[in-house]
Amino acid sequence: MFLKLRARSVNNVVKLSYRDIEDGELYDFELDLDTIEVKMPEVINSKIEINDTVGMTMKYPAASITDRMKDFENEVDLMTFFIVNCIDTIYDEDNVYVASEFSEAEIPEFLDGLDVMSFEKIRQFFESVPRLYHKIEYTNSIQSKRTIELTSLKDFFMWG
Repeated sequence: MFLKLRARSVNNVVKLSYRDIEDGELYDFELDLDTIEVKMPEVINSKIEINDTVGMTMKYPAASITDRMKDFENEVDLMTFFIVNCIDTIYDEDNVYVASEFSEAEIPEFLDGLDVMSFEKIRQFFESVPRLYHKIEYTNSIQSKRTIELTSLKDFFMWG
């Protein structure tokens, strides 16, 4: 939706620059945002069952959380941040708790108690979120055919 808004409000064509790692040259591309695909997964399972009585439901990450990506120095803290911000509810056999009502420390503490299988289910959820996708193919100065795959919002605006 952000790409469509950008295309209508500013311009549907963005200019991207990419430095080829093989020949070191800088290549400029124009990309029509109206041609960008959203790859939808075949199966979306937002329910993560932790055990027979406890689980959580996940929501897709908001575009606004990408603004904070630069605040994290290591991948573990970044992944924890993403997971915490994508938990919608936590439930047990008696109640459903809205994750946003917990303190900043409580959700990471909850995550610390999860087993490997629960994190595998969380990973599978993140792999199933809809993704932006566009492929650019070009031939570099040494005649090698090259492909660039754009897969995140950041890819469409942060090159240089």
